Amino acid sequence: MEYKTRQWHEKCFCCVVCKNAIGLKSFIPREQEIYCAGCYEDKFATRCIKCNK
Repeated sequence: MEYKTRQWHEKCFCCVVCKNAIGLKSFIPREQEIYCAGCYEDKFATRCIKCNK
């Protein structure tokens, strides 16, 4: 696969937090780091003031 003009093996393209291979699944880049959707949401999503979800 290719990201930012660089070639990656699918198994080597990993989330910076959980280290799981992203492969061809969706991902979110932020500040030069790559996050799987779940880790990105856990780290950056807006939280409810009452339940923190």
